[in-house]
Amino acid sequence: MKSQSFFALVASAIVLSACGAPQAAPQPAAPAATAPAASAERARTLILAMPSLPVNLDPGVATSGAENMLHRALYEGLVNFKGASTTEVEPVLAESFEPNADRSVWTFKLRRGVKFTDGADFNAEALKIGYKRMVDIGLLGNTINRFTSGDVENNLVVKDEYTLEWRCGFSCPDLPLALGTAYGTFVVSPKALKENEKIENGKSDHAMPWFERNAAGTGPYMIESLKPNEEIVFVRNPNYWRGWGDDKQRFERIIIRNVPEPSTRRQLLERGDADISLITTVEDYKALRATGRFQGSDKPLFRINYIVFTKRGVLKDPRVRQAIAYAFDYEGYANNVEGGLMRRGTSPWPSGMRSAVGTRGFQYTYDPEKARALLKEAGVPEGTELTYMYATGYGYYERMGLVLQAGLEQIGLKLRLEERDEAAFNDIFYGNRPVEELPDMMGYAWWPDYDDFYNYVNPVFHTRNEQNDGLGNGARYSNPELDALIQQSKFETDPAKLKAIYERAHQILMFEDPAAIYVAEPQEEILIVNSVKGHPWNPIHVKTFDFYSLYRE
Repeated sequence: MKSQSFFALVASAIVLSACGAPQAAPQPAAPAATAPAASAERARTLILAMPSLPVNLDPGVATSGAENMLHRALYEGLVNFKGASTTEVEPVLAESFEPNADRSVWTFKLRRGVKFTDGADFNAEALKIGYKRMVDIGLLGNTINRFTSGDVENNLVVKDEYTLEWRCGFSCPDLPLALGTAYGTFVVSPKALKENEKIENGKSDHAMPWFERNAAGTGPYMIESLKPNEEIVFVRNPNYWRGWGDDKQRFERIIIRNVPEPSTRRQLLERGDADISLITTVEDYKALRATGRFQGSDKPLFRINYIVFTKRGVLKDPRVRQAIAYAFDYEGYANNVEGGLMRRGTSPWPSGMRSAVGTRGFQYTYDPEKARALLKEAGVPEGTELTYMYATGYGYYERMGLVLQAGLEQIGLKLRLEERDEAAFNDIFYGNRPVEELPDMMGYAWWPDYDDFYNYVNPVFHTRNEQNDGLGNGARYSNPELDALIQQSKFETDPAKLKAIYERAHQILMFEDPAAIYVAEPQEEILIVNSVKGHPWNPIHVKTFDFYSLYRE
């Protein structure tokens, strides 16, 4: 160990990486009792400043959290999570739902009088068409596919205009929870689909080009204007089925702006020019919370920030991946670099999930000596250089890389950090490049659609025929035993058998064949001005909002 402390090295690297020379840390803003005064029009407008605004409005295609936030203003599903609960749902487009005796069939009674924004009626047939489109596209059909075996035509049965029978083909007690997610459950207008669909050589494009920049849903808002990667403006859907006549000052207009620079996002909040923002620097987050003007969450999300391994070159050897995992200081990163706003990762999945409760497995500690011994055993030459790629706009990915870089330096390895804008990074992470063209490691985060082991692990770690298929297996991870465990968990309901699956999967992914360094569980980086009420801080709905529930006090 060099004389300079580990975290002094990291802190220095973080400052230097910002603009090439040391600079003073941001000074906390002076506490203020009230926000700047706003005009009546401003009070009726909700403004969000976000670090990126990749705009694909198609709820059957887009997979990023930034895009999912947009979908929740425009579209709805059958149910939604109840407040902050991850185990209870409440009806939305469904009025009620109940299972048969073994919970293999669920009957949904649908809400009457609901219309899409293009005037089409919402009913059981529209719901089935929307779900079939989702499955046929194949990008976000993970939830629906699981509970229909991909056969929407035969397993979703229209009993009458407002009754849908959902046949899982196996006991599926978690179907309502699965339908509570905002990913892969939103319904598009069958009229818009039919009018904009193009068929070439017998193959449908599912109207994806149209839905990418247009919307026809049942949600509370509609598009007023759209400037890709700059700003999108929503206005109230005047025919929204829940109406606008209650006593809450719900918003007439929602403006979501692309503000990549963290300091600018902070300034917008301080000046009252934004109501909600993603604050990605520790200093800014703590300083803004200290003013007493903003609300945030102190609970960890159902999310893991991790550094994924690409099994190529020296990383083909699990001992090398183990060594790298031993070279990361988890506690120091969470408590010092992230200022206690994160908890160290203890599992490939979040500690609040059912798959983590009551199960304990192998844990890494920061142990450079053990790391050096493993590298020597694997025959890795000192000075070997590896690459780490991360997306811009989210400071924690860079900070993870800097901590890893400093840790690897202590064990004789070099790490080159490569930054990409979010679109370029996602093209690599979600694409289907061969392993040889990928970086050695990538920084990313994942959260489940709902509280379920299969739903979390399947898209991230399943072999997928060694292709990514637009899901979350960014490093093309493949382990046949894990694949079998994932498949077994898909239909298993016995608690003891599920526990055994979780524990074995933990051992594989953490130690025997490490897929990643499971760095930390963050709390939500979102801050909301105190005058905006109605956000439940649900740990599954990461960086998204139920916009209809928000109002100005």
